[in-house]
Amino acid sequence: MKKSALYILALLIAAIGLAGMVYKWRVLKFPLVPNQKAEVWTVEAKVLFKSAGGPNTVLFYVPGKSIGDTPGFTIAEENLVSRGYSQDFTKEDGRVSEWTMRDSRVANSNALYYRADVVRDNREADRIENTPKLATPLELDPLGQAALETLFELSQKESADVVTFSRNFVRRFAGELSDEAEILAQGRDTLIDRARFFTQALAARKIPARVAQGFNLTGKEANKELVPFLQVFDNGVWTTIDLSTADKGFPDDFLVWTKTAQPVVSVTSDPDARVEFVVIENLTDALDQFFPAQLAGIRSSKLQNFADGSTRSFCDAAVAQRGRHQNLWYFYARADRARV
Repeated sequence: MKKSALYILALLIAAIGLAGMVYKWRVLKFPLVPNQKAEVWTVEAKVLFKSAGGPNTVLFYVPGKSIGDTPGFTIAEENLVSRGYSQDFTKEDGRVSEWTMRDSRVANSNALYYRADVVRDNREADRIENTPKLATPLELDPLGQAALETLFELSQKESADVVTFSRNFVRRFAGELSDEAEILAQGRDTLIDRARFFTQALAARKIPARVAQGFNLTGKEANKELVPFLQVFDNGVWTTIDLSTADKGFPDDFLVWTKTAQPVVSVTSDPDARVEFVVIENLTDALDQFFPAQLAGIRSSKLQNFADGSTRSFCDAAVAQRGRHQNLWYFYARADRARV
């Protein structure tokens, strides 16, 4: 083999290796230097309910695992504890964990647990080719219909496209309300009620809309509550709108838990079932993001074993401490003993 051909082959191999390294760095976010640290959030959800005996079914919406389901993040690993219940995943307006039991009187606990390790992931989902279905339009009395049409006309005058029209319409319900907005806001006092209303109202203008619910992973508070946002569809893209300000986009470090306006948990035996969310922030080697089994070390150092056979420690509060040489908040949880 001629030396020139050997040099060309060597350059080709080097170029392939360099291209692979750049791809892993830019797309897959592999670290370039050893001991580089990355943020990992452990999110725990505790589903609490009452058992009435007999068959029981628990439906709990959990984050999706496809690209774009949780913008800016991905689920590296997830675990469920459901002592006495069988468990399966279904897709009904989102990803749902379904727990079932024939006789709930024999259950050892009226609490079920879901835990996920969340890491950053900036990959974007592909554009959507098919237009999503419209929500069910509102059924209003003549007064409500007249108020709605008035707000539509005012919003239309200040709009250039679907997104600006939707934002202007949402803005009519932020701050001081007009007479028309007050009529339509009656009985819709919570943000989730308003979010459902917006999806149905926009359906009258043939605008596909949905509700996304989630919470900030960062912040001093460890216990989290789901916050709803409105999303409208236009030109193959979902645009997020803040219900309180009509601003575009999610806040920084916002984890989308589910994209539905339905209650996040539904239990056959208890219509008043609730969910408690806890977030713990950790630092780990960046490579651990791509080898989820390594994350077990984080959990064992910050939390008691998630599937302990006798005692379950669930984090219900946390104290934030600032590290001497780090710029991240750590959450060290106070454990609450509960039987599983």
